[in-house]
Amino acid sequence: MPRYYNRVAFTQACGGNTPGGTDAGCANSTGSCTAPQLMMYRWLQQVDRLNPALENPWIIGGEECRTPGDKPRASLTDIYSAFRRLPVARGVLHAQPAGRTLVGLDTVFYTEAVPRSFPDVDLVVERIDFVATPVQFVWHFGDGTSSTSSDPGAAYPHQTVTHAYRAAGVTHEPSVTVVWAGKFKRQDESTWHEVPDRVEAAGTPVSLAVASARSVLVEDPD
Repeated sequence: MPRYYNRVAFTQACGGNTPGGTDAGCANSTGSCTAPQLMMYRWLQQVDRLNPALENPWIIGGEECRTPGDKPRASLTDIYSAFRRLPVARGVLHAQPAGRTLVGLDTVFYTEAVPRSFPDVDLVVERIDFVATPVQFVWHFGDGTSSTSSDPGAAYPHQTVTHAYRAAGVTHEPSVTVVWAGKFKRQDESTWHEVPDRVEAAGTPVSLAVASARSVLVEDPD
């Protein structure tokens, strides 16, 4: 959980109005929106979870048309930011053969990644449900090359992602980056909405030595 979050309050968008203080009307507030909505300042106050008694100043974070008395809503900016902070899984790379492969051999790579639900994420003013789905996999082979796929690969003999190394006597550190797409739903709604951002979760590299092999003729024991 992040240490800091923003407390949100609304007042009519008129000079001199402040949260917990004056909240008087003016032409800008009453004439800029369609009734019964009013133009409102959206105020933000940063709160330190470790020191919640510390009173940071309120700042104006924007203006919007709102119906007085409506429950505060998390902004799309806050929702998208919360999605980027979700602890989505980093790709754990598997190689076959593991740890050591042969030059010229189609080495198999794969990872595991499935959609994940993150219900009831606290955005202070309301709680949001998220679903994160892996949509792209970027395979870094450690030799300066990479490729991209829409699937997580698979183990032999159902492999879909392979790479043949050209030089022997080298140890590479391949890895995979999982790209996550998201959608969210407010808890008083039934409709899911797409998050326009993507989250890239880079996995930890693994060690893979590349060895050479030579053919040797042997006598047929039969």
